[in-house]
Amino acid sequence: MRALYAEHGGALLRYALHLTGGDRQRAEDLVQETIVRAWRHPEALADRPARPWLFAVARNLAVDSYRARQARRWNCSHPTMTPTARSSRGPSRMPWHHCDLTTGE
Repeated sequence: MRALYAEHGGALLRYALHLTGGDRQRAEDLVQETIVRAWRHPEALADRPARPWLFAVARNLAVDSYRARQARRWNCSHPTMTPTARSSRGPSRMPWHHCDLTTGE
């Protein structure tokens, strides 16, 4: 895995930075999880170039992360959690106590 990271880590980080809109912390997490997936699934890299597989995994992880954040962001049915109410109240006054982010109740 060290050799894999040494060879592809820089390019993978640049790609992850692109995928995350320049968020370095999220990009580094994305690279780390991509390398972990390669470690867990060595058969996926057998007899094929590693870079396309790594980039596809990184992209899929980024898409999954984006979708999860979007689902949690607006998963509340409480009337005070509408986008208009959220923006007018400001981030420090949003009523998170009214909403379970996993169930929306």
